[in-house]
Amino acid sequence: MPSNLACNICNRTFPYAAKKTLTVTQDGLEPKVSQGEVFTVEVPVCPYCYTPYIAEAQPQVFNITSVKSVDLAQVDEYLAQGYTVKELYAKTATLVKLSPVEAT
Repeated sequence: MPSNLACNICNRTFPYAAKKTLTVTQDGLEPKVSQGEVFTVEVPVCPYCYTPYIAEAQPQVFNITSVKSVDLAQVDEYLAQGYTVKELYAKTATLVKLSPVEAT
């Protein structure tokens, strides 16, 4: 299974990096300008914004701060308070409020 990567510029996550092929010379100039030896380098880049500033995404860890079972008519007001739906039944829903764990 691929690891998740994250772009440091556009903040999107993706499973695989795109490849960008660069052609440079030993002195760093374009091949048409320089008379030196030409090198082709394949660089992993973000598939969305094509920048090479990518790193492995760090998974976020959350603590459960509150769990509620409410009628379906009341779900919208709890979603506005930051709850997420954990389970949905015919007449009730189980809602969970999460808070991120501080990094130590």
